[in-house]
Amino acid sequence: NCDGKMQIDYIGAVYDFYEDLTERLLENVTAMMIHLNSESDTVKMNIQIGCREDIAKQVLSGMDFTFGSFSYEVDDEDAIINLTVGGEGQ
Repeated sequence: NCDGKMQIDYIGAVYDFYEDLTERLLENVTAMMIHLNSESDTVKMNIQIGCREDIAKQVLSGMDFTFGSFSYEVDDEDAIINLTVGGEGQ
C-alpha cells in the first residue's frame, strides 16, 4: 500500500536493508512474506521469514540500520522484522 509522496532516500534505504537481509539468509529461507506501506512520508516494512535452521537471530543481531528504526523477534526458525523510515523525528 502506498499513499502520498516518499523521499527517494527512504526507498533506497528500505531496499538496501531488504537486499542485505535476503543475501545473508538466502541459503536458509523457506518462506518470506513482506508487507510494505507508505503514508505521510513514512515507509514501514514488515517481513516474516521462515528459515531451515535457527540462524535468523545470529544474522539479525549483526545487522545495522541507522536510517530509521529496526526491530525483530525470533522464535526458533521464524523471524518477524519491522522497519520504519521517515515520519516525525526523522
